[in-house]
Amino acid sequence: MRLLWGISEPAERGPKPSLAADEIVAAAIAIADEQGLEALSMRKVADHLGVGAMTLYGYLQAKRELLDLMFDRVAGEENVSFPAGATWRQKLELIARATWASHQRHPWFHRLPWTRAPLGPNVLDASERALAAVSGLGLSGREMAWVLSLISAYVNGAARVAVDAVEVASETNLDDTKWWGAVSPILEEIWDPDRFPTLSSREMEGAWDESAEDERYFLAGAISSFEFGLARVLDGIEAFIRRSRDITGEISEPEG
Repeated sequence: MRLLWGISEPAERGPKPSLAADEIVAAAIAIADEQGLEALSMRKVADHLGVGAMTLYGYLQAKRELLDLMFDRVAGEENVSFPAGATWRQKLELIARATWASHQRHPWFHRLPWTRAPLGPNVLDASERALAAVSGLGLSGREMAWVLSLISAYVNGAARVAVDAVEVASETNLDDTKWWGAVSPILEEIWDPDRFPTLSSREMEGAWDESAEDERYFLAGAISSFEFGLARVLDGIEAFIRRSRDITGEISEPEG
């Protein structure tokens, strides 16, 4: 916590620090973006910065601390600004899309633990902004927290599907066109419409058609599913708010 807020003394271990903490975090994020979180190590960060690994220990005592700093830094990228007169729904949508965008820029982000998220300045600023977006709607504090948790859980889960769609193609060296080409002959051989009548009829109706080129088929599906799901989640929250207003008698849209 002290490290996140810049109020701690450098770690006692190692020589006197000669780097800015921001440089270390930026280097770690660059490595994770390019090589994945599993490739990240204190030594790789040191090599990236052209210093000895012990230099990093002048700031950090463990990799876990570095991951917390990375989490808070990415949260700071989501500095959403709301247009004048934006409704709570528009605000939540902007927040959701900003988080989605962070996951696409940093495919490793969903792999960091969101339980016990580091309570750094960027994380708390984002929490304050999100909580303010649903204030004055007739919800209790607990209900407001649940609404935000719902949005976060949905976006994180949907983003993971999109990230996986990209990573699996890279890891297998097969784009979606090649993958379909490999599995289709076997699928056609074993397919039995009598066994899978619902799948067969929905496929005929284009249930899984995507407009993107075939090599990005699964990513296109993840994106369209995200768009559909986000709207439905917001619909559900709106219905919940309307019900809560009916109970409390508060029916006006909050100002701001």
